[in-house]
Formats: sequence, structure tokens, C-alpha cells
Amino acid sequence: MSYLLADSLTNLSKLTPNILVQKMCAQLDQSDINDSEVRSWENSLYSLIQLLNENNLGNLYLIAEYSLTAERRIDALLFGYTPQQHPLALIVELKQWSELGENYNNETTDVNVKLGLDYAYRMHPVLQTKRYEEELKLHHTSVVNQFITTDSIQYLHNFKQDKDVFFTGAYEDFKSRKDKLFIKGEESKLIDYLNSTFLKDIDGSTAADTFLAGKYTVGEIGFNGIKKVLRAEANATMIADQNNVSAGISRLIRSFLDNPRNMGIVIQGAAGTGKTIIGLYAMYLANKLSTSRPNTSGVVFNIDDIVFTFAKSKMLREVLAQEADQSYAFPYLDRIKPGSYGFIVVDEAHRMTDVNKTLYNLYGKDDRPKIVLFLQDDYQRVLPSENGTSHEINRILDLGQIESHSFKLEVQKRSGNQGSFVNKIHELFYNRQPLETKDSGKFIVDTNHSLKEIDTILKQHIDQGETAKWFAPYDWEWRSRNNLAIKDDISIIENDELFQKQWNPMQNQYAWHKGLTEDAFHQVGSVYTAQGLDYDYTGFIWFSDLYWDEYLNKWMFNLEVVKDPTFKKEAQNLLNKYNGSQQVVDFILNIVFNQYYVLLTRARKGIYIWFHDEATKRKFNSIINS
Repeated sequence: MSYLLADSLTNLSKLTPNILVQKMCAQLDQSDINDSEVRSWENSLYSLIQLLNENNLGNLYLIAEYSLTAERRIDALLFGYTPQQHPLALIVELKQWSELGENYNNETTDVNVKLGLDYAYRMHPVLQTKRYEEELKLHHTSVVNQFITTDSIQYLHNFKQDKDVFFTGAYEDFKSRKDKLFIKGEESKLIDYLNSTFLKDIDGSTAADTFLAGKYTVGEIGFNGIKKVLRAEANATMIADQNNVSAGISRLIRSFLDNPRNMGIVIQGAAGTGKTIIGLYAMYLANKLSTSRPNTSGVVFNIDDIVFTFAKSKMLREVLAQEADQSYAFPYLDRIKPGSYGFIVVDEAHRMTDVNKTLYNLYGKDDRPKIVLFLQDDYQRVLPSENGTSHEINRILDLGQIESHSFKLEVQKRSGNQGSFVNKIHELFYNRQPLETKDSGKFIVDTNHSLKEIDTILKQHIDQGETAKWFAPYDWEWRSRNNLAIKDDISIIENDELFQKQWNPMQNQYAWHKGLTEDAFHQVGSVYTAQGLDYDYTGFIWFSDLYWDEYLNKWMFNLEVVKDPTFKKEAQNLLNKYNGSQQVVDFILNIVFNQYYVLLTRARKGIYIWFHDEATKRKFNSIINS
């Protein structure tokens, strides 16, 4: 169920606090019941229900604890009809807070709340409900299709301080919403507001039905936001640590507009942490902030002054151009002309091969002050020559005396499902610190099927309206690159059965990505077509370029198996140059790890893996199942 409680206020007002809580807890597993939430239902929610019913608003319909994702729920939604007789869903954020402490950290998105004897920073309630509204407008089908409109308020029934503490100093951006936040002693104002918002004589249950008939679907989050950016519209909602990062970028853009100077912003994040969403949202912010607020410099970032670019990826560039209906140019990073842009987003920045030269081309060839946003992950460098590490980017920025700032995305949120799996891949290869996860469902990791069986399973997923792709390491020659009549680039015999697939096409890669051609399912993606993209399910062929040596108890790579001419040449040149030193061997092994890390983290809901080597399969399962 997507909510814990639903009924008219009249009916709900008849419940005691204890019965109210029992009805809500009955919808949850025992392990999911949170003591602080229960206290909120007994106090804040119960008080709201009684207050509204006592003031003749019993016809409104209430839904409590509506789920957006498994870890985030809207406290309450009130349903009714506006004076124009249009259905309305009013978000109500309930807080038991009594006072705020000093904003010692100068936060702009969080407030310092007194919780018992201690203080802790929590998201500003106005921002919280604003985010909920944005999410519903982007992801809830009934709201997207304008079958129902949304608005939001906050009710802090225990709050004793002057509510100006929420709207002054660092929180002035929220001042326009002051009349929608209600505290202790403002109950009559809240009732007046609701009386002016809803018609009393129309039952709100029909409006609630309209809302519940829709679905909340995150869907693919990423490049599909570019159309909104190009229309200067908000392209995404920020969740988890994205809130703080986007707020930090907003502050830097404002600072730049008041005092233009060269600035570099590095956003680090592992696969699935939402770097692309941040990059697209930053483009929107640059345009919005420069056109909506006066600044002393007169700088305005029109859409022609803003660009989204890539270090290398042909696939990503083609996908983005198609998602934007090819209405906008997406130049490669090394083809940006000096002075053309004031705000540059560099996706896959880790794939830069000469950071010094690249940054000189961006900053040093013209006098125009600019912001460059680098979206980067050290662990997604897939060739030995790629050196766009966060350390190297910041080092070159410092050498050029360019103001630099760094942020890190640490919450794994690729559809909220695969966080734990990504942590296991980190453990398998890197012994890295685990990411914070926001899992909202079971992520399938299946290593028990043959290639033919996986093929059938992936086809079934596609028949059910989901997306699915095969991926593999570059261990077979790309013979079909210029001859699509060749269908057996990849050829494997398993249990006396022949399994054959073609590599993905060189041309029209967007059609392959979207599965628009009949052959798309039978075309396997490599590491170069995997980065930045994701699918509901993937099948992965774990071949013999990377394997676990049980005798030596360590990972090994076999360069002889590799058919990627660029990687093989670069790796061999390094080995020859340094006489096969252990340091170089370890470096190349880590690049192979990166390739597998990219290939293994493309799925949102599940991955099916076939292993060429049984020892490698045992090692993988020992970590994944631990």
C-alpha cells in the first residue's frame, strides 16, 4: 500500500490516538515501525484531524504517510475542491518541534532544531514540502497530466518561537512562503486558510480517488531532463545529499553573478549517485538565478551561454542530442571554442586524458569569467591514459589560480534499488568505504542461469514493458563495426549449445539504447556504450580477461584475451616502458576493475551474470552473498 491511513476527517476524528496508531502500524512490518513516527501520529496528526473536524472541515479527505519511495513519505495530504471546483491535493508537513537553535553552520537548507536536550540540523520544512510538490509534478501521473493540482503548507503545533526564525538571515529565500507555515497560536489562521482554499460542501473523497488513480513513478532519471533545461524549467527533484550539493552550487552561482571570476566546481560521485541530475539541474539554476535576481555585474546566463559537454563518449552525446530533439549542440570537450560559454558542465570528466591542456583551453584562451562544473568518478576511468581524477583536476585548478570547490555525492540512488549491490562491488574490487544506501526494493543478482536462459529471461522483461540489455567486456573483436551482416561477434559454446551475439552498432546508437530496432536486443554493449546509461535489467558475460586465482588468492587480468585495440595498446606500452613492474601491473588491474565496475552497475532492478570461470564465480558469490 502506498499510504498508511485514508478516510474523511469526519470518520478519522472518531478514532482515539491509540486506535489511529494501531490502524497505521497494521500497514507496516514490525521492523519498520519507528517510535518517533508513532509519537508524531499520536500528537501532530491526531491534533490536526481534531482541529479541522471541529471547525467544519470534516468533508475533506485525508491520506497520511503517502509513500514517494520506501524511505520517504509525505506526512499528510488533504483532498478537496477549490472555489473553481478543481480537485486539489494539499501537502501538510507536520512537525513536533518547539524551537530552533542558532544557525551556527550558516546552513541555507537545514534548520537547527531542538530535539529533547540536544540540537540537530533538519531540512527546512518549507523546502521539504517544496521538494514534495516538485516530485509529484514530475513523477505522479495524475499531477503530471493535470487531473489534480497540488499545494503545500506546514503545521508546527508545538512551536513557541516567533516563526520569523524560519525566514530571516540564511533563510530569506523561503520568505515568500511565510503565510503557509502555521505555528502554535495560529490555528485560526490555518482554518481561515483552509476555508479559502477548499469548498466545504463538496466531499473530498473523489479528489482523493483521482490522486490515487495515478502512480508515482521515478522512471529513468537523467538525460530526459534536458528538454526542461532548454526551456529554462526545473528538470529534476533533489533527494538525499543532492539537496545539499545543489544548494551549494546555487550559492556559488550567486557569488559568481555578484563577482564574476573563473571558478571550477568538482562533483564526485560513484555510479548511480546522481551526478548527471546535478549537472542538468545546475544548468537550470545558472539560467534561473541570472535572469530572476538583480546582480551588480549584469551577467546573464542565457541558454546559449550554457553547455553540457563530454570528455569522450559518443554514445552519451548522441543520447543527449536525441533526448533534446537535436535542438541544441552538444560539443565534445576538446571542441569548445574560447569565449563561447559562461557555464560549462563536463560529464564523464574522469575520461579526460590531458587535464592541464583541457583546463587551459577552457580558462586560459579568453578573458571571459566562467564556471566549469566537472562531474567525475575516479573509479570510472576505463583507459590507462584517462587521468581526470578529482586530485588532478583540483591540482591544475590550483596551479592556474582558479577558485575551486568540491562536493561529493555519497548516497547511492540509481532508482533506489541497487545501493547494496554497488557496495558489494566496491568490496569485491576496491575494498572501498561503503556508500550510504537508500534501497527501496529487492535488487536481483542471479548467477545461476546459462547464457540461453538469461537471454530468455531478459526477453520476458522486455515483453513486460521493461528495459533490458546485454553487456560484456571487450574480449571479442568488433567485426560488425562496418558490416552489420556479421551477427556473431561474440560466440560462446556452452553445454554443446552455441550462443552468438553482435556488438552494438557504430551508428545510430540512440536507437540501440532505446531498443528501437529489431536487432537491438541481440546487440551487446561494451564499456564505452555503458557509461552514464542504465536499464531495468542487464545480462552480463563475465569472460576471462579478469579472473580470480584461487591458488594465489588474488585478482588477475589476461591481456591476451582483450580485443580492445586502444586499451591493449596503452596497457602494453606501459608494461614495456616500466619492464612489467608490479606498480604498473596493479595500475592496469585497477583500470580493468573500473571497466567491470561500470559494466556491472548499469541495472536498476536486477542483473543476471554468466561466468566463464568457476573460481571467479565462487569469489563473486562469496562477497555478494556475505
